[in-house]
Amino acid sequence: MAHITIAVGIFLTLLFLLYIWALPKPIPGIPYNEASAGRLLGDVPNLISDIKRRGDVFLWFRDQNIQSGSVINQVFTNLLGKPVVIVANAHETRDILVNRSADFDRTVFVSNLLRPIIGQGQITFPTGSDWKSRRRLSQDTMSARFLKNVAAPNIHASCSVFARLWEQKARLADNRPFNAELDLFHATLDAVTVFTFGNQYPHRAVLPELKTLAAKSISDIERGAGIDDPVLFPHCKIDKELENITDFIDRAEVVQSMGFQDLGWYFETSTTRYKVLKKAKDECIRREVAKALERMKDLDETTAEEMARHGVDLIVNRERIMATKEKRQPDYFGEAVRGEVFGAIVGGHDTSSAAMCWTVKLLSKERANQTALRQALQSAYATALEEHREPTVDEVLNTPLPYLDATIEELFRLCAVVPMNSRQAVRDTEVLGRAIPKGTVVLHLSTGPGFTMPSYQVDEKLRCSSGKDGTMKSWADDDIGVYRPERWLVYDANGEARCDPNAGPSNSFGMGLRSCFGKRLAYMTFRLLLVSIIWNFELLECPEKLSSPLGKFGVVYKPQQTYVRLRKVAF
Repeated sequence: MAHITIAVGIFLTLLFLLYIWALPKPIPGIPYNEASAGRLLGDVPNLISDIKRRGDVFLWFRDQNIQSGSVINQVFTNLLGKPVVIVANAHETRDILVNRSADFDRTVFVSNLLRPIIGQGQITFPTGSDWKSRRRLSQDTMSARFLKNVAAPNIHASCSVFARLWEQKARLADNRPFNAELDLFHATLDAVTVFTFGNQYPHRAVLPELKTLAAKSISDIERGAGIDDPVLFPHCKIDKELENITDFIDRAEVVQSMGFQDLGWYFETSTTRYKVLKKAKDECIRREVAKALERMKDLDETTAEEMARHGVDLIVNRERIMATKEKRQPDYFGEAVRGEVFGAIVGGHDTSSAAMCWTVKLLSKERANQTALRQALQSAYATALEEHREPTVDEVLNTPLPYLDATIEELFRLCAVVPMNSRQAVRDTEVLGRAIPKGTVVLHLSTGPGFTMPSYQVDEKLRCSSGKDGTMKSWADDDIGVYRPERWLVYDANGEARCDPNAGPSNSFGMGLRSCFGKRLAYMTFRLLLVSIIWNFELLECPEKLSSPLGKFGVVYKPQQTYVRLRKVAF
């Protein structure tokens, strides 16, 4: 009997020690929820409860610093893992992202989420030789010459087709709201596929619906009884190849929603659906690469670059250049090329569509600013207005228009599609005087204190030396959360305005070595699509029931609701 008692005692002691070992281990000196530190699941129950209530995981992370009133906070969302540190300070974020690449690198979270979709694209690699090699492979796609002379006309043409679609929807909706999320999703999909595959690529997302709706009358459209009830347009399938591409990308959102990436991808990659979609994606890329090889077979490297029609041409040509330099055979159909090609589609499409969804929601509430933007466009593109046409691609990209530049900067500031940048400590280090152990994930809020909310006070003595340079400006707290494009404008002695992109903190594209590779393309695409929308339509305010300010996470952060009410502009 005594032996049993001793055995039970030892078992209970070990169980208690195991329990103590499994409890969250707070990092000293960083605020946290004490109740969460005393339970095995840490902050997970609080996070799940908030997601059920609001459906917006970002707001929960942002609110932790607000509740603690601290510029730095920690949460326990990694079961049996290290705490996650949240930094809510624009200056410290810039310092870490720009100056401290020796201390912090990209987290494995992004890699684990996207590698089963993109493969070996640059975004899935930590900073190092592999990442540099992939980046070189795509470098020519972001050249000013290619973007301006080749990509821009193709994207502009896609924007014009999208405007025709919304003309039909404005006609059929007859001043009623409708869900615009899929429209913007398809518009940016067309933009990124013509960038990647060229205007000879036969598949389109917007055109099939345009053709369908052009033949419809108002009586064919399902609508509610009231003027504020949304119109339900008939579902129109996009071209099959594009449907396969979008379905494949959506696998990442499915896994993201599960909450456990490794386990989620284990089950997802074993499904027939995933295997079929991956095969279709690979065959699409292989076909387009083969076409590129055929076009450049008799061209030298310089001529091939000058005559490139799209991104695939440039990536294939760069693989040839790199192979020659490295004294190896080109691997045109390998994982590296496929990863960069599909990475361009995933990265360019999801971010642009989400940004435009947030934009139309914001501008529909900012009627005076929307009108000011339209008047600025009509004044700058006066010839187009006189000739009753849309501005040409050259007019949009080459006509100086500081107010448009400032509007884009302000929209990107407030409509961050990546509201948190994540970095992982690659060695023991410090943030604001607190010790950060190697392997700790640090989240940097891009929408919150210092960016869109008043800043917290920071003891400057706690910053590392690189964070004390004082070159980064700050926004005034009294209007930091307000939409005001004028904050980006500066004036010379003659009263001439120009847009200063460094007027204050904004972090829509990240900063430093691992900032967004496709930033130039994103700016150009956004500019062309924004001008097309504002030139052609008034964005009228939608009812409150269709205007939730909350967001949702997929591959990026996008609105839970994206409804528009359109009125065609006469020109």
